[in-house]
Amino acid sequence: MGASPRPDCANGTVDAADIVSTDPAGSRFGLVPLEDPKHIFAAQNVVPVFRQDVCCCDRALRRGIE
Repeated sequence: MGASPRPDCANGTVDAADIVSTDPAGSRFGLVPLEDPKHIFAAQNVVPVFRQDVCCCDRALRRGIE
């Protein structure tokens, strides 16, 4: 994974970049998501994956993902 494109978008070095919508820094840099009415970009359904020994030992983590 390379360097973050957010500062380059904010300072005008690039006009567009692929940034995940869950990244809170987008609003800090004044970036806005573009509409995709033709559904060109597929949804990326991200699923957290943990080793069982990690998930079983941490109750707060287990409650957060249940």
